[in-house]
Amino acid sequence: MDGTSRAYDVVVLGAGPAGENLAERTRAAGLTTVIVENELLGGECSFWACEPSKALLRPVVARADARRVPGLRRAVEGPLDVPAVFAYRDKMSAYWQDDDQVDWLDSVSVDLVRGYGRLDGPRQVVVDLADGGSVRLTARHAVGVSTGTVTAFPDLPGLERVRPWTNRDATAARHVPDRLVVVGGGVVAVEMATAFQALGSQVTLLVRGDKGLLNRMEPFAGEMVADALRAAGADLRFGTSVTAVAREDGADGPVHVTLDDGSSLVGDEILFATGRAPHTTDIGLETVGLSPGDWLTVDDSYRVTDIADGWLYAVGDVNHRALMTHQGKYQARIAGAVIGARAKGDAARRRPLGQARLDRRQRRCAAGGLLRAGGDQCRADHAGSGADGPPGGRRGLRHRPGRRRGSVCRRLPRQGPCADRHRSRHGGRCDLRRSWDSGTPVLGDGGDRE
Repeated sequence: MDGTSRAYDVVVLGAGPAGENLAERTRAAGLTTVIVENELLGGECSFWACEPSKALLRPVVARADARRVPGLRRAVEGPLDVPAVFAYRDKMSAYWQDDDQVDWLDSVSVDLVRGYGRLDGPRQVVVDLADGGSVRLTARHAVGVSTGTVTAFPDLPGLERVRPWTNRDATAARHVPDRLVVVGGGVVAVEMATAFQALGSQVTLLVRGDKGLLNRMEPFAGEMVADALRAAGADLRFGTSVTAVAREDGADGPVHVTLDDGSSLVGDEILFATGRAPHTTDIGLETVGLSPGDWLTVDDSYRVTDIADGWLYAVGDVNHRALMTHQGKYQARIAGAVIGARAKGDAARRRPLGQARLDRRQRRCAAGGLLRAGGDQCRADHAGSGADGPPGGRRGLRHRPGRRRGSVCRRLPRQGPCADRHRSRHGGRCDLRRSWDSGTPVLGDGGDRE
């Protein structure tokens, strides 16, 4: 980018899926838009989360399913081909190159500034460039923050010296440790525990609480995953906290882990999947009266509520509403449309954005699965012969013709003709897919930009 100062209608900080969608929608609304990114365009989902994690899990799920098919079990008894699995992961992660994303950004006429961007007062962003220079960007209408999240580490003395794995280290790993300790019980923890146990690691999964795995989901989901992990040979320990970690025998030695009951264990690597923290510590929030490191609270148009002039928006994980790629993209599309409308002087709609008009039965089942509240009624509403659904007779609603690829189904079909139609119309990509035979979940596919 030439010059030291430029003005745009909209400046977007962060080029993950949410940032890309926000930039595309504001540009489509006729607003000049620039996006700022210091890493790879496409963000966490494309390179260190959704896509590489599913690539690692694909052979695991396929083998588990094959073992349950009569006549195939003996054919898939051998170990997985680790180099081939990693090669497929590399391909699905575009070899950690974002050329296609750059081309797409250019095709929608959004400018790109490579560098680390920080707010520097109202509607001002200063970007530190790789060559040591800087550029100031002024937004006439809005600044959108879509900087996402980072791993939230527990407060353990000397943790940085241990060089713990995060989701990035695990999904981009070049070797399979003989012993892997995984701390956490959420999606990242169970996915990486599943993948590395299948690839040859002896996995020990340490979960602080006693509510089981995936405790934000339906209980049966966590129970199925726990059973599958135990059957694969993983060691699951609940109600356990880590109190100390240290590398033995130098920087490349094994990791010694001390637990709160006084016991200890040793691993070759330790992965912390203990939650996410907002990536807002060093983006200049203090220059506009906000606290660095905080989540950004937004209204239903994704405008940051603590900014009086209403020029700052936050979409995706950084607003803490729903830490999922597809939700961040939906938010970005709403925010982009709102920014475009407000720039033209259009009044906001009276009914708050995001309030869907659902009847009672739809609200019970809108999550796409059985809810803790109203689960029995949901089962009754969707009871059927079981031909098009999972065991127990629960079946998905049939799909209406003409639904776009990437749209979200109110209830996702699991098996049978309806599932086949779902895969054909959605390109085989869903926000939540489950192998009911194997019990191995495939969680959080972000889909495409559109």
